Amino acid sequence: MPIRQILIIGTLAVLALGSHFALRQPEDQPQAAPPREAGYYVVDGTMRGLADNGDALFEISARRAEQQPQLARVALEGVDVTYMDREAVPWRLRADTGHISADWRLLELKGHVRIEGTDRSGTPLALLTDNLTVMVNDRRAITQSDVRMESTDGVLTARGMTADLAAQRFELEAQVRGRFVADAGDRL
Repeated sequence: MPIRQILIIGTLAVLALGSHFALRQPEDQPQAAPPREAGYYVVDGTMRGLADNGDALFEISARRAEQQPQLARVALEGVDVTYMDREAVPWRLRADTGHISADWRLLELKGHVRIEGTDRSGTPLALLTDNLTVMVNDRRAITQSDVRMESTDGVLTARGMTADLAAQRFELEAQVRGRFVADAGDRL
């Protein structure tokens, strides 16, 4: 066999073998992820939750909101929630980030969470924590994180809290400590 035929057959064999390896995908190579389901996004927007009669119950404002259909939620940045119900005490909740479930029933807040309102006597009250889960329609909130409760009467700190914002009732769960300011007219 002439050398030229051997070179041609050898070249064809190398090309065939090379194309086989180039086109073959290893079995352990990850498959491409399915395309993301598209959702909406809003910049500097406000969303309202309505009662059955059409009255506004709460308002959620965010610097950015992005629907995440694959997770059945809306991701939020720069969150500001205001309860607007005329029959209940107004409360304002703020946080760095959060997300609300697609059915608008569960709101998770994270980072510099602040709740502002009044206690039963009408005294301004602020609660600070790192994480808060809010059952939106029930006006209830819970956290297992550290909590700081500030009012003009003093400061309470604790680990964990359950709050009923409609009833203005707060239950601090563990490691509760307080510091109060006594009025000049108070006697022990």
